[in-house]
Amino acid sequence: MQWGYTIESNGQEDYKYFPISFGSQCYAVSLGSTYNLQSDAYSWIENVDKEKFLIGLGHNYSPMPYPTMFYMAIGE
Repeated sequence: MQWGYTIESNGQEDYKYFPISFGSQCYAVSLGSTYNLQSDAYSWIENVDKEKFLIGLGHNYSPMPYPTMFYMAIGE
C-alpha cells in the first residue's frame, strides 16, 4: 500500500509517479481532493501501471492553480 499527494496532471504526458514502483501491478487506487468542488467535478485517475499514473479533477486538465490530489494505492 502506498499513499501521497500531488497536483493534477498538466496534460496527457504529465505522469505522476508512485514513491516506490509496485513489483508486478497496482490493483486499485482511491482518490480525493480538498479543492472546492463544483457540482459536475469528480476525481479521476487513468493510465495506471506499476509505477505511474495520470490524475485530475473535473472533465479535463485544469488551468492553474492545479488542485491538490490525494491518493492511496494497493498493489504487489
